[in-house]
Amino acid sequence: MNSLVVLRPVRDPAGFTVNRKAQKIFVNRERFIVNPSDRNALETALCAAGADGGVTAAAIGGEPALNALRMARAAGAGRAICIAPPDGQALDAGGFTKVLQQLVAHVGGVDLVLLGAEALDSDLAQVGARLASTLDWPFVERAYQARALPDGGLELVVAGSNGAYRLLGVDGPAVATVALNSNKPRFAPAAQIITVYTYPEAVERLALSDLGLDAAELAPVTVTRGESFPPERTLGRMIVGEDAVRQLAEALRNR
Repeated sequence: MNSLVVLRPVRDPAGFTVNRKAQKIFVNRERFIVNPSDRNALETALCAAGADGGVTAAAIGGEPALNALRMARAAGAGRAICIAPPDGQALDAGGFTKVLQQLVAHVGGVDLVLLGAEALDSDLAQVGARLASTLDWPFVERAYQARALPDGGLELVVAGSNGAYRLLGVDGPAVATVALNSNKPRFAPAAQIITVYTYPEAVERLALSDLGLDAAELAPVTVTRGESFPPERTLGRMIVGEDAVRQLAEALRNR
């Protein structure tokens, strides 16, 4: 099975602090990590590849994206592609989806596109569903495992109700999001990391023009009109004593 895994570098939450009173975010350390559920998606692809399959990792961005792709290659991905973003322009979910749509056609022979089910920075996770709709492929949400079937279909383990799991079969190719903590991502061997970082062609680089796109058609269709932070939490108080029930009733009545 040939899988295309989308990796997204996000800011490390340990590198910034949020001051609700000042309504500001202070970046103490400029550090990026791979979106956690995207790492689960990569592990799922590596486990499902098999002897006749391959894994292609892709990311959009600059140096943080390149580092994420180098680590993917070191972990076992056979190919890594980094796409340069538009200059001075952030991609929204629609623009991101258009880039991935063209990338799928550029790579060719993709049986399964995997993304993380959760986005650490925005918590929107729209891209997977939008990409499936654009490609007119089946979409599976919050998968735990995936494997190819002899007839060309796909079999995925997904989360069911009440903590159970169910087996879902779909006609390939398909798009699936992988649940956070659905597996334990492997650590790349140190020797392989060194090899990848010293090999200049470990990551292929593509411009938007290589995919038949330009910045104008990727312009965001959503506009941020403002941001605000939720108020600081007010601490509760412990009710003790023989009249605890009366105190609780008064507190509820005075809310």
